Amino acid sequence: MSEALSSPPLLQVDDLIVRYPVKKSLFKARQHVHAVNGVSFHVRRGETLALVGESGCGKTTVGRSIMRLVRPSSGSIRVDGIDIASLSRRELKPYRRKIQMVFQDPYASLNPRMTAGQIIGEPLGNFDIVHGADRENRIIALLEKVGLSRTHLHRYPHEFSGGQRQRLGIARALAVEPSLIVGDEPLSALDVSVQAQIVNLLDHLQQEYGLSYLFIAHDLAVVQQISHRVAVMYLGRIVEIGETADIFRSPIHPYTQALLAAVPLPDPRKRRIIEPLRGEVPSPIAPPSGCAFHPRCALAEDRCRREAPQVQEFRSGHFAACHVMARNNEYAARPSSREHGFARSGKIANS
Repeated sequence: MSEALSSPPLLQVDDLIVRYPVKKSLFKARQHVHAVNGVSFHVRRGETLALVGESGCGKTTVGRSIMRLVRPSSGSIRVDGIDIASLSRRELKPYRRKIQMVFQDPYASLNPRMTAGQIIGEPLGNFDIVHGADRENRIIALLEKVGLSRTHLHRYPHEFSGGQRQRLGIARALAVEPSLIVGDEPLSALDVSVQAQIVNLLDHLQQEYGLSYLFIAHDLAVVQQISHRVAVMYLGRIVEIGETADIFRSPIHPYTQALLAAVPLPDPRKRRIIEPLRGEVPSPIAPPSGCAFHPRCALAEDRCRREAPQVQEFRSGHFAACHVMARNNEYAARPSSREHGFARSGKIANS
């Protein structure tokens, strides 16, 4: 991982904006849903960056934009230094080998009319990788790599359990030897025990193949276990980003603090007073002026309502966008991750 820190990032996203037009009426001007509003981050080789936030904050849209399943309104998405945001379908094909996706629903993402062997073999044919007997051997090797076997080769998706279907989806993503896998909440539809198995599988594959992951999730316990860095999104913007241990030990942004405080403590003997966020998430069609979080923030000031905060570095590798914290440095006094009910993660970027 130390070598990856000094090398150029595999993925570099700069000022990504995605807006969806809303059908206009006779008396109203055309409006847009501001799904992603100026997101910037990078993913290093061999690194896992987790993208977290409430439902509707734009996490999935970011992932789909990187896959070019959604065309960005503006901004750049650089893969190995090449901006793929504006490439044509023909120009984009070589880069589709480098980035693959594992979807949230392990059943809906698989063709029910295709066997496991056909599902994994389809990308091999699309990119003309292997043929004949070598192709079947490659498919069997991929099945075994994700914990399945050759006996599953001719089974259909409905014959697999949820965890097995997700393993099949991972095998399909691995088939073209990608550098980056985008996981769109790949564990949310699985039982807790199965989640642990898939987390261990992803970690093993990362170590073996040097994969990078963009891990989109809302389960912070899983995020802490699997990620090297965490980016927190709110209403289409990244409000905080840093190494996992720093985020969980000393969250800076009030929204990040609220997310961590909402996670139940695993010890029933421990009690704490949780002050829930007030109000509802604002509409992405008409986002508030200034800081998007100010209508729900107990620390909001007049400046927060007028001026959008810029992301700035509070300490090495830890960035956030908050006027109040930047002035008062209150983040330094936040409780540790253990007081939040989390164990310190063993996966740190420098390890």
